[in-house]
Amino acid sequence: MRPARDSRRSQRRGRPARGRAAAAAKQLAGTLVLLVATAAIVATHAGAQQPQAPSMADLLAQDEGFEPLLTRRDGAWVADGWRHFGPGGFTLDPATGELATQGGMGLYWYAARTFSDFVLELEFRTSARDANSGVFLRVPEPPTSDEYIYESFEIQIDDGARRPIHRTGAVYDAEPPARAASRPPGEWNRMRIAFVGDRIGVLLNGELVVDWRAEPRGKVRAFARSGYLGLQNHDERTTVWFRNLRIRDLTGDEGGNGTEPAAGPATSAAASADRGRGGGAAGPGALVGESLPHPVHGGNGGTR
Repeated sequence: MRPARDSRRSQRRGRPARGRAAAAAKQLAGTLVLLVATAAIVATHAGAQQPQAPSMADLLAQDEGFEPLLTRRDGAWVADGWRHFGPGGFTLDPATGELATQGGMGLYWYAARTFSDFVLELEFRTSARDANSGVFLRVPEPPTSDEYIYESFEIQIDDGARRPIHRTGAVYDAEPPARAASRPPGEWNRMRIAFVGDRIGVLLNGELVVDWRAEPRGKVRAFARSGYLGLQNHDERTTVWFRNLRIRDLTGDEGGNGTEPAAGPATSAAASADRGRGGGAAGPGALVGESLPHPVHGGNGGTR
């Protein structure tokens, strides 16, 4: 019987050790809970100190901070700072401020300065469903050849295109619109285009049709971090009108990326003396991607 009593004594002696181990485990668990709670508080505080950037939809919805790209002077609209390259041109109605395409294919570009991160707003209407035009973004150099077509993205205007990637609202040949949102010929459409870093957003008549992280794709072999803006005149068969061109610069720098304006005098919308001359200023920066060889086209200012 003595072995049994010895066994009970051993069990009683082991109980304090087990109790101490349980207490230590409980204390450790409490410490871990405290550390997790502290980390959560720190993360919440850091998030409050560093708010997230607005979504593309929110960015395009903001109405403040826009500046006109046409000038109102002595009761008439004038196109200060605009130049034209290639065949055809644009006319400007001094009473209404409406620009109209003529012939083509050419580019009417804002030579006064370059832009990096921006939101561009404009209105357009077309003479026919298959009327063709586009808005070029970050043209890297003053255009002297068709090269700008391969080094800058174009937001397309063409309801008659067979492929969605070439229709109104698309980043031409790169990213199609999520839905058709344009209005019939003759009616004004409102478009906002954002280019921030490498993200492009397009808001067409209040609908977000593109929110895309840009990359060299389709006809575009490379694109710049900063550049000029341009409007395309495509052909003689149809007409596209533009009005209320405004821009909101998001760089916080009045001079954009610091690039000087293109050399040479600015032309009026109807002038043709500078056609084929692009100016002599250095381009605004290196390209993203690689410019690859492409077919040489004639003097029609484009490939479509």
